[in-house]
Amino acid sequence: MRRLLLLFFLALAPLPACQTSSVGTGIVTGKTVTTDDALYQIAWSAVDPLPRSGGKIDLYVTDKSGQPSDGLTVEVVPWMPAMGHGASVYPTVSALGAGHYVAQPLELSMAGTWQLRIKLTKGAQESHAAIDVDVP
Repeated sequence: MRRLLLLFFLALAPLPACQTSSVGTGIVTGKTVTTDDALYQIAWSAVDPLPRSGGKIDLYVTDKSGQPSDGLTVEVVPWMPAMGHGASVYPTVSALGAGHYVAQPLELSMAGTWQLRIKLTKGAQESHAAIDVDVP
């Protein structure tokens, strides 16, 4: 419950100003995506701008009733649409409880827009979503 309240207040807070350095100096929060089958909502946060190497993304997954979703297998696959390739390293996703998952390291080798393709699996059910992130 505390995490849900925290997410609620983070969503209401103004975003911090972003710096243009190559090391993350702000946090992007309050962004959400819905899976293709509308079974899950994924709120995410990451440093802004994302570094090319060693970055991470926090994912907060809730079901369609707004309850945190634990027990999911979560995969994150980096993909750079403009160049038609992925990353050489896929991040490991750790479950922290209360619907909180962390994917790291993000090894995004080139500057530009990357798509983080997310697959959530529970039993035989697969749900998909994508998050676009910019790397300087």
